[in-house]
Amino acid sequence: MSTLWDAPLHRLWDALERRGYQPHGPQHNFRARCPAHDGDNADALHVSAGPDGRALVWCFRCEAPAVRIVERLGLTVGDLFPAGHRKARRPPIKSAQRSDLTGNARTVANVLGALDALTRPWAAMVGCDCPYCGEPGAWLRTSSEAAPHVDCPHGCNSSEFTQALAGRLAGTESVA
Repeated sequence: MSTLWDAPLHRLWDALERRGYQPHGPQHNFRARCPAHDGDNADALHVSAGPDGRALVWCFRCEAPAVRIVERLGLTVGDLFPAGHRKARRPPIKSAQRSDLTGNARTVANVLGALDALTRPWAAMVGCDCPYCGEPGAWLRTSSEAAPHVDCPHGCNSSEFTQALAGRLAGTESVA
């Protein structure tokens, strides 16, 4: 019987199988050809479960970092973690229109929209809980000339969040 904790292992097994890397062995501790160096050794890549449910990946041949291995499979490092883990892949942020905002948030959005319409440069810094790890003390920085960036005192620097937020901000429309 499968649990949420098994999901990262199943994701990796399926991705390896789809791309012809021939995973084999028990699904909690298996081997495959390594996508990072596209080798022919059927046992080079070792995948096992970590104590917190994450998938541990290691190539004994090329010693590639996990990020290179999962990228070759069309996955991200976030896919190595089970749902609910602080480093798990986050669902995409739903785009918001300024009409969805209320109070001070709407005021700020309207001021920034007006500055953009006037082609005036602007910069904003918002203190918040880190949208990546949930810990307090993060800062979101953005401007008319730079993509949003999260600075977290806990070391998070989520490019996925930054890209999602950049798309969200770029997709807003002014309210008539």
